[in-house]
Amino acid sequence: MHQKLFVANWKMNKSFAQELEFCTTHLEGLRQLSSEPHTELLICHSFPCLISLAELLQDTMVGIGAQQCSPHQKGAHTGQVSAQSLKETGCQYCIVGHSEQRARGITNEEVADQAARLFEQDMLPIICIGETIDEYEKKLVFDVLQKQLKPILPILQQQPHAIAYEPVWAIGTGLVPDQEYLKSIYGWLDTHIKKFNSEGSYRL
Repeated sequence: MHQKLFVANWKMNKSFAQELEFCTTHLEGLRQLSSEPHTELLICHSFPCLISLAELLQDTMVGIGAQQCSPHQKGAHTGQVSAQSLKETGCQYCIVGHSEQRARGITNEEVADQAARLFEQDMLPIICIGETIDEYEKKLVFDVLQKQLKPILPILQQQPHAIAYEPVWAIGTGLVPDQEYLKSIYGWLDTHIKKFNSEGSYRL
């Protein structure tokens, strides 16, 4: 049975001190939650918190994740953080292709490069995909998902990774995709991804 991956993306909602205080206060609860059968609990922290929280949570099964990484290995890229640096902090996972980053202009090719950098460090990328309300209403969902996945699928091969389907139109709007709609999306994704990752070392 696949482990269920629960990802808490804290975005920029807590400061360094607040993240540390929360995890310290709820350490025992986090330890218990992360030890549940068939469950993998992951918190994606802001960059400054990664080292401190990796140390605090090292005796638990809570995974440490980042919210973004550079598509470059190293170089003159002011403000960016490399996958290697994330790995050295104790980070095991990283979100790429989040809708908020896509809205700021990150391309599908850059998302693929981010995943490649994470694979080089034996980290697991959580690859976000999803359509906007305009694309949904125009029935372009599968076209959009295919374009988002096209540059990244060839590098996935048998690498472990997670695909997070995130319909942008359902975020904070009160609109909820029904079960049949989600079944059709996940069925399509499973079939499409298996063409490149036949061993099933991925999670949806």
